[in-house]
Amino acid sequence: MTRYEDLSPKPNSDETKGGEYSPLTSSNDFAEEDEKLLHPGRIPRRQSKWVIVWGATRLLLEILGLLLLVSNFLMLLNYSQPVTGPDPRVSSGPSNQHRQYGSDVRYMSFDHKWDYLWKEAFVEDWGQIALPPFIDTEGLYSKDPVHDEGGIGMFHAFHCLASMRTAFQKMNETKTTLEKLQKGDHVAHCFDYLRNVIFCMADDTFELARNKTGHPWGEIIEGQWDVRTCRDHTKLQHIMDKYGKWRRHPVPRYHDEVGIPNKEPPHALQTQKV
Repeated sequence: MTRYEDLSPKPNSDETKGGEYSPLTSSNDFAEEDEKLLHPGRIPRRQSKWVIVWGATRLLLEILGLLLLVSNFLMLLNYSQPVTGPDPRVSSGPSNQHRQYGSDVRYMSFDHKWDYLWKEAFVEDWGQIALPPFIDTEGLYSKDPVHDEGGIGMFHAFHCLASMRTAFQKMNETKTTLEKLQKGDHVAHCFDYLRNVIFCMADDTFELARNKTGHPWGEIIEGQWDVRTCRDHTKLQHIMDKYGKWRRHPVPRYHDEVGIPNKEPPHALQTQKV
């Protein structure tokens, strides 16, 4: 072979069979290395374990955040719906008490000597409760002003009745007028509130003209001597005594728009001593 011998394939050789020229093909074994040399910024690096941990943690936090967002949305939907029915934590139980109203002349009188019977209705926060969970070490009431605080309907109604009684007294003593009471937002509210309470309770007792023994031999229908099916109101009294917000005040504070005498009558003092 000469020094400059032409090594190109002969026309009749196998490499040129069919009259086609097949160029030499380079190997792809080093193609990836060539790419790395041409584009050094694209060289993949192995992620450290902290990067992997942070990625997983961030994904978990995003999932938790989404769940909290959905739960808050559902809570808002729930709070936007009207709440119906009594709270099971504040219940006087089923209607299984059978009693007569009876007749108590003390509660029929507007005389100031009986004011002490209505006095509790004017204690600040009377009838309002703070339910568990408790923060107080003595377990008397919750100091959380946001959750589980409210009032009991029965005590609200009694407070309204007491306020109307006091309004009658003050009108009789010319300390107020019907016009002033009408312009106020308390007694007028109470009048309408009690109207709604009556309709809400929808007492369906079939009242007859009975005598004091309950027999239908009376002259007029008083409704005092019919035997009724009631709920146990003393249960609500126990709940209020246990969880009442009025316990927060070392000394009872009295306030009301129409007011009652702040000086306790002798009857009240005697009752407390007993």
